[in-house]
Amino acid sequence: MRARAPATWLSAAACTAALVAGSAQEPVRTAPSYEEEILPLLERYCAFCHEGPKAEAELDLLRFDTEAEAIAAPEVWQRVKLQVSSEVMPPEDREMRPNAHERATLLAWIREAVDPRTASGPAVPHAPVLRRLTRLEYRYTVRDVLGVEFQADEFFPADGVALGFDHIGSALTMSDALVEKYFTAAERIADLAVVTEDASRPTLRHFSSDELEGGRASRGSVALSSNGTIKARAHLPRAGLYRVHVQAWGQQAGPEPCRMELRVAGKRVERRDVPGTEDAPDQLEFEVRIDSEGETAIDASFLNDYYQPENPDPAQRDRNFYVDWIELEGPLDPLPMPSFQREVFARFGPELGARRERAMLAWLTGRLWRRPATREEVERLDRLSPDSTSLEVSIRDALVALLASPHFLFRFELNPPREGDSNPTRELDAFELACRLSYFLWSSAPDEELAELAVS
Repeated sequence: MRARAPATWLSAAACTAALVAGSAQEPVRTAPSYEEEILPLLERYCAFCHEGPKAEAELDLLRFDTEAEAIAAPEVWQRVKLQVSSEVMPPEDREMRPNAHERATLLAWIREAVDPRTASGPAVPHAPVLRRLTRLEYRYTVRDVLGVEFQADEFFPADGVALGFDHIGSALTMSDALVEKYFTAAERIADLAVVTEDASRPTLRHFSSDELEGGRASRGSVALSSNGTIKARAHLPRAGLYRVHVQAWGQQAGPEPCRMELRVAGKRVERRDVPGTEDAPDQLEFEVRIDSEGETAIDASFLNDYYQPENPDPAQRDRNFYVDWIELEGPLDPLPMPSFQREVFARFGPELGARRERAMLAWLTGRLWRRPATREEVERLDRLSPDSTSLEVSIRDALVALLASPHFLFRFELNPPREGDSNPTRELDAFELACRLSYFLWSSAPDEELAELAVS
């Protein structure tokens, strides 16, 4: 197993002993009455969400009519105690919430009536709350599995806190805004993990005269009758090496031809003479490294205006500059392949033939969803992209789906069946155990060695 950074462990040991003196007399009742005090509280504050067969979190608190029935299900009240003591439930957006005295009454009943029963017999674990990855768990999982440093703790809003901890499942809520954030994050991470750009087929952007700014329109060209600038605005996908083409010519006059200066993103590239004419325009080519992305200005400037209206030769009286079009080609330089992409494409090489893509998808699903993928899941991922799509694009699209899926964002442990089952508990399977262990120790997904142990 690969080395991990040392963690600071906080350990606490507490030993308590209680000697309860026996007595022939009936002990004095100290707990609040369930029927008279607790049940009305549940009906007032909890029935809206936690009553009936469709109760939220499968927690029906109104199914117990008597205290005997209620305390026979101690695992239910342990969940209630956690939620109430941390003031997570009822939610803050509810108009009616219990006051401090009512919370204390409910907690006192659990402490006096329910807790002694759990202490006298074997502990019965309750169904785990569906737990979402925290911001740090998300960040470390993406880093360890995909090799991408994504600052999730800065991109996502702060996680909910309960009992002083930010990884209590009941406090890790999900909102519509957070769902949108997860989709945006999935897109960004997939773009960083897999390069889909084909540098051998650079994009060509053509700007005709009616798309250029500056000057005046003149029969399919843009004209400058004095020193000035003709501008094209291009959206660049990234920084890199680009090629600029300009078709230009001049109404030549005076002792020298028209002179043009090319600027890209405000940076001077080169000055060139433009001796061409309307019948034989010049096509100028420049290579330039652009250090920014997004909207970028490409400027073709006329530098040497000439005007001699008294010249006896009418053809030598006025020098004007014309641009027919501007083109931007690129990026021309290939992006370096990320380490994750290099590893996966080497692990599942071309020798696999038609099985290559699905083998990759199955492996990726297992690593990100922390369990083996089913055949149906791999087939659905495979169908996300058309057959004509390149392997890189298909894997990138699948990554977006995997990262935005609840199977990645939540740590699923399916509850055992309840009806007709005398034993409401079950053992964790090997993958659930590996996941619990990994997130407990490392706040991240199981590494490959731990995942292989779970398989075995």
